[in-house]
Amino acid sequence: MDHILRIMDETANPCTNFKEYSTGRTYLAYFNNYSVPAFDNLNRKFYAVFEQLKNRAYESGSPEEKVFKLYNACQADQKKEKKNSYLEVVQPDINLSWPQNTPQGSQWPKERFQWLVTLGRLRRFGMDDDLLKMSVQVDSEDHSNYTVVIKKPRYLHYEDWLHEVGFTKSKATFLNEEIRKLRDNLNNENDDKPLKKRLTLLELESQHGVSLNKYLEVVFDRKFPPSFKLQIDDVNYLVRLNQLISSSDQEAVAVLLMERFIDFMTLSDRLDASYDCGIMVRDRMEFASNLIFEEHILGFDQSQPNFTDKSVEQLFFLFSAQTNFVSECLTLMPTFAETFNCSSSS
Repeated sequence: MDHILRIMDETANPCTNFKEYSTGRTYLAYFNNYSVPAFDNLNRKFYAVFEQLKNRAYESGSPEEKVFKLYNACQADQKKEKKNSYLEVVQPDINLSWPQNTPQGSQWPKERFQWLVTLGRLRRFGMDDDLLKMSVQVDSEDHSNYTVVIKKPRYLHYEDWLHEVGFTKSKATFLNEEIRKLRDNLNNENDDKPLKKRLTLLELESQHGVSLNKYLEVVFDRKFPPSFKLQIDDVNYLVRLNQLISSSDQEAVAVLLMERFIDFMTLSDRLDASYDCGIMVRDRMEFASNLIFEEHILGFDQSQPNFTDKSVEQLFFLFSAQTNFVSECLTLMPTFAETFNCSSSS
C-alpha cells in the first residue's frame, strides 16, 4: 500500500491524465523491486478468480461469458487437446461457421461473409493490429472527450498450417496461394505521405467508399450515428484495403483472419506458469477482466484502510495502472468517473 501511494502523483488530474496521476512519481526507481512482484501477485489473484468462476453459467453475450470462453479455450490449448480450440470461442458472424467446418460436399457460403463484421468480432477478443488498427484515445482537439482512431497495422505475416485444422490438401493448397497473394499485396501498401483526416462515418462512406458502421457496432455493441467523427491516420491505405479485400476470394480472407486470430491467441504458448491463461485473457480482454475483478473481488470487501483517504475503488485503479503497461482502458470503466469525481473536476 505504501508503494502505491508513493508512486502516484497527486498534483496530476486523474480525469485528464490518469497515467501521470497513478505512476508519475519515481516510477522507474520502484519498477524492479515493486512493480514486477506486484504484477506477479496480481496475476495470481486473477488466476484464482478465473479458476473459481470459469465453470459457472453466464448470460449469453455477457463479458463473463466471453472471458471464460476464452480462458477455457486457452487451458484446452495448453493441454494440446486441439490447435483450433480458440475458434470455438468466436465465429465469423452469427450463424456462420469457419470454412473448415463446412460439411463435405458443400460450399462455404462466402456471400454471407462480411470481413469488417468478422474483424470486429475478433477485435472484441483483443486482436487489434491486423488489417487495420483501431483504438480509443483522448481527442486531440477536445481533451474532455475520446475519439476512435483508425491506423494502418504494423505488419502482416502468415503461417501455413491449414491442414491441421481440417482442410483437405487440395483446398489448403488453393487457400494458401490466395492468402499469400493477399498478404503480399497488403504488405506492399506503403504510402510515404499518409492522408490523415477527421471524418464522420457518413463522409468516410460517401467520399471514400468505406463503411465502418457495422465494424464499430460489433466492437462496441452499440449504434453509431452517421455524424460520429473518426480520426483516420491513413485514408488512402483504408480505401485500398477495402478495395483489395472486396476483390479477393472471400473464403481466403476469412481463413486469413482465422489464422491471425489463432496466432494472436497462441502467443501465450511461450509462457510456463500455471496461471498464464489468466495473463493472456487479461491482456487480450483487459476491460472485461477488470470489470470481473472489480465485481467479484472489490465487491466482497468495502472496508477502508485507516492509513489513507483513498477508497478501495481508487486503490484498485491505482494498483491496476501501476502493474499494467497499457492502462488506458481503466478510464473507460463505468465506475472510473464516479470514483475520481471526474464529472465535476474535468
